[in-house]
Amino acid sequence: MRKVIEVSDLNVESDNMGTTTSEMAQDKAISDDLAQRDLFRLLNQDTSFSMKMPSISPLHNIQPFPTNVPTLPSSRVTTSTRDELIRSKCGFTSKERSAGLYSIVSSISDTTKLENPTSSAYQALDWLDNVDSAVLCLATDRVKQR
Repeated sequence: MRKVIEVSDLNVESDNMGTTTSEMAQDKAISDDLAQRDLFRLLNQDTSFSMKMPSISPLHNIQPFPTNVPTLPSSRVTTSTRDELIRSKCGFTSKERSAGLYSIVSSISDTTKLENPTSSAYQALDWLDNVDSAVLCLATDRVKQR
């Protein structure tokens, strides 16, 4: 004699993917267990840094200014040091070099602008002559490029 068992008698159902109800229940139990573990970790973690509320009382050891205020180096070298550098590097005085720089720059720039202290051309020539750390020795192409 053959016995037919209906699926509904076994309380087994299936979703569209072929997963049975018991498999789905097992997955849900695992998911619930993981969620409980995550909640436990979240509640028991050290929150002293991430979630600490600010206090309304001031700190007592605050300094009004940095202890060591940084100082910037001077952009201009002293005149005597620069004169010595020009003489040792180029072989002529700083006044001779200044005249040579003026001559080269005036060939590519308007001389009225080179004589006006508010113009960018004057300020560029002044920088080349008095500030530029390269201290060019009148190599025409390099001065023009600079």
